[in-house]
Amino acid sequence: MIPQTVQGLIVAEKGISVSNVVNGTTRLQPCVLLTGQAAGVLAALSAHRNVTPAKVGVRAVQEQLLKSKAYLLPYIDVKPTDPEFAAIQRVGVTGILKGHGVPYKWANQTWFYPDSTITDRELVTALQAWGRSARLSSYHITGKPITVEAAIRLLAVYKGQEEIAADGIDKFEPITRRQLAVKIDSILDPFHQPINIKGNRVK
Repeated sequence: MIPQTVQGLIVAEKGISVSNVVNGTTRLQPCVLLTGQAAGVLAALSAHRNVTPAKVGVRAVQEQLLKSKAYLLPYIDVKPTDPEFAAIQRVGVTGILKGHGVPYKWANQTWFYPDSTITDRELVTALQAWGRSARLSSYHITGKPITVEAAIRLLAVYKGQEEIAADGIDKFEPITRRQLAVKIDSILDPFHQPINIKGNRVK
């Protein structure tokens, strides 16, 4: 959306420079609308802060979009009216819990599957990809669905804390992706880790 050689210009819709796969999705109206919303927020923040668009952080734009209940990721099964919408969107854009793409007729759908479970292997792999993998090197992986208690304990180890309370959830039940997104959002807060304009973490 931000040209490399031109200051103060925001490019949206078919003018963006992307791969052929991404270019194919921009013809879909929801993607076009989301791109336009992001461009509008970027322009508003740029004007409000009196800086060029390139100086506005990616997360600042995304945070404003979420405040207006806009999608960052078009999860078909987590609507803006969902009480965990913002947490799931925040964790989704970090890549720790990813959505699943499904080709459907002329459109592509993205599902989060909020009520499905996740194995300890999947969670450990996702956290290791995010960073600080050495903290989880001694974790014994079973490959089974991870319980609420085990997931919270694992997040505490990853964060470098001793223990974190389970907050009233049945801690012996397998944790759902919805519950896990909320826990990752509140315990690790990965959304507010600095990233560059390409979405890569700034260390």
